[in-house]
Amino acid sequence: MRTVLAVPLSAVVLSAACGGSHGAENARAKARIFAPAADFSIPAPRPIDVKTLERSPSTQDAILGMSETELRERVGSFRLRAKLRLSFSGSGRPVAIDEERLVEQSRTGDLHLRLLETNGAGMEILFVAGKLYGRSRYGPFVLRDRQSGLAQQREEVAGALATLYALSDRGLSFRELGAGQGCARFAVASGPSRPEPAPPRFVGRLDADTLKRFQFVYDRRVTEIGGEICVNPQGIVTEARVSMRWAAAGDAGNGEAHAELEESLTDLGGEVRVDAPERYEPEPHRPRGPFDTLDRFGFVPHADGGEE
Repeated sequence: MRTVLAVPLSAVVLSAACGGSHGAENARAKARIFAPAADFSIPAPRPIDVKTLERSPSTQDAILGMSETELRERVGSFRLRAKLRLSFSGSGRPVAIDEERLVEQSRTGDLHLRLLETNGAGMEILFVAGKLYGRSRYGPFVLRDRQSGLAQQREEVAGALATLYALSDRGLSFRELGAGQGCARFAVASGPSRPEPAPPRFVGRLDADTLKRFQFVYDRRVTEIGGEICVNPQGIVTEARVSMRWAAAGDAGNGEAHAELEESLTDLGGEVRVDAPERYEPEPHRPRGPFDTLDRFGFVPHADGGEE
C-alpha cells in the first residue's frame, strides 16, 4: 500500500556531515519531494463519432482504450462495476480467479476503489476531502500520509476493458445491432490485428515460470473473441460483455488463457457520494527524512555532546 522512496546512503552521510538544523533540512527536503506537479492545462477531450466505430480504427482506440483519466474528464462522476474471470490451463496446474471491481467517482473529486478476488485477496481505497485511506481486504482502514501510487491504482481497477483490448492486439471488429437503453449496441468479434510495438525480447537464461510468462507476452495468439458492448452518444462504453481466448506454445509448453468480463457504467455525471470511513488508524510511524532516521537510531550528535 506504500511507495518507498529509496535514498542513496552517500546522500544521507553527506547531509549528516553538513550539520545545521535537521528539522529545517527535513522541511526543505519534504517540500521538494511533495511539491505539486507543474500545472499543465489538459485539452478538452475531442468528440467521438460513434457511428464510425465499425470502420475506423482510431474510433475503436478512442472508445475501447479510454483511460479512467479521460473518462473522468468527459463525465465528471460515474460508478463502474465489473466482474472479471481469468483462467489458465496448459502444461501446468489449471488456475482460475474471479475479480469484482468497483470504482465510484464523485463530481467533487472524491473516489472509492475496491478490488476483491475469490482467493481472499483484495484492497479498498477511499480518497475523500483530500485525505487518502487504504486497507487490505480484511484489515482496518489506514490514513495514508501521501498519494503516491493512487493514479496508477485507479487506472488499474477501472481499466479491465482497456487492458483486454490491448491484449487482443486491438484486433476487434464491430457490427451494430441496434439501439439499447440510451446507447448503441455492437457485436464484438475478431478483426484485423494491430499490435503495439513489443519491447526487445530477452534472450538470457530464464526460470520455468518466467519463460511461461514471456511466452504469453511474445508468442500469444488470439483464438476467440466474442461479446457485445453498448456505447452512448459520448463514445463511452456503458455496458460490456466480452470473452477472449489466447493460446501460446513454445519451449515452456502449450498454454491457454481465457478472460470473461461483465462491466457496467452508471450515474454518468450524476450524484455519486463517497464517504470517509467511520474508523481508521494512523499510518505506522516511519522516520520523515534522513536526519530523523539517523537521529532515531542514535547517529546524530546533539548540542550537549550527548545522544538521545
